[in-house]
Amino acid sequence: MSRATAFIRVPYLVEKKRKPSVEEVAASAARKLLELREGKHMLLTGETNVFPQDGAAIEEINRLDREYTALFAGKRWTETVHYRFWYIPSQTFNGEKVALFNFSPNEGIGSANGETGNPVFIEMIPSGKTKELNLVVRPVISEKEIAQYDKLFYRVPDVVEIRIVSGNESLCKARKLVYQLGNIVTLPANYIIGK
Repeated sequence: MSRATAFIRVPYLVEKKRKPSVEEVAASAARKLLELREGKHMLLTGETNVFPQDGAAIEEINRLDREYTALFAGKRWTETVHYRFWYIPSQTFNGEKVALFNFSPNEGIGSANGETGNPVFIEMIPSGKTKELNLVVRPVISEKEIAQYDKLFYRVPDVVEIRIVSGNESLCKARKLVYQLGNIVTLPANYIIGK
């Protein structure tokens, strides 16, 4: 038994797809947009039964209309970004404004010493109520007292009014307890709270 081993050449045609120009793509999108609007008009006037007669078809046509219109008019969107800043006041704080960051509507958040945008400041105004504590203990007044080891040191937080401002606009106002701006008091080392 012998086998035929012949090869046959079969011609085939290769078509390369031509990439459409920008004008052709725009014309196609414009035609589709007009078809959508015509179909919507027909649905609203009751001239067609192709789609179900409910709001879902109209909502979908409106969505597609917005997408195709955005190809010509451009898109605009907004997003909300949350930032968290940690600010620790120093013990030598004297109540002045401190720049947290700069804010520009075009570039967003920038560094506090940047050149673009408006600075956003934090203001902390201590109430000074911890300076007049009438406890059994007295405030630490010298370095010698700090060097003693039989004492328990505690910083009583002060009530501070905090404001975040940008220019003349107040963005946030709050009252918080801030330990760094309070007084340090001493208790005996064997002091038992609650007795």
